[in-house]
Amino acid sequence: MRMYIFEWVRTLAAYFIFMTMVLNFIPEGQYRKYVRYFFSLFLLLLLSRPLGELTGWEERMSRNLDEMLDGLEYQESLDAGLYVGEEDRQFMERACEERIREQTEELLAGYGLELVECVSCVELAKEPGIRSIRVRAGRADAGASGIQVELPQDFGAGTDQEGREHLQDPAREIRTRIMETYELEESQVTVYIQ
Repeated sequence: MRMYIFEWVRTLAAYFIFMTMVLNFIPEGQYRKYVRYFFSLFLLLLLSRPLGELTGWEERMSRNLDEMLDGLEYQESLDAGLYVGEEDRQFMERACEERIREQTEELLAGYGLELVECVSCVELAKEPGIRSIRVRAGRADAGASGIQVELPQDFGAGTDQEGREHLQDPAREIRTRIMETYELEESQVTVYIQ
């Protein structure tokens, strides 16, 4: 209790020093009375602080003020469109994944391919962004051969170099375009052509 009283007296002394300094810098005139009024209201709060501490009033007021400020901050973020709840975040992630699927389908159609599967991982929680995209496409006129973008060196050893490059080109081009479109690294994009 003694420490609290000492702290309170020190706060009052700092208040009077600050008030005197401010009033000395303000020229005589109309604004001086408003500054004095503000300081007198603040002094009433400082003088009633020990009473508030004893009755628990200060703690309740502090809690109510925090709740009110949190409510205002929440409302401002809602008004600005910044607040995203868990359900909203999941909905937005699914919408992004669906949009990636649609864009990939359009891209594959330009190569005469059909989308078999498009699995994308979009995360909007901590660090928003696309984590990975895995695309599996099929040719309407060919059977499933399971060709992946990263073909091993010995793949197609029986075929000539030109034949192997022809098999790799669409998958590499598609992968490159996806990486450029979504600004992803090579390790984040996988493309299979069946």
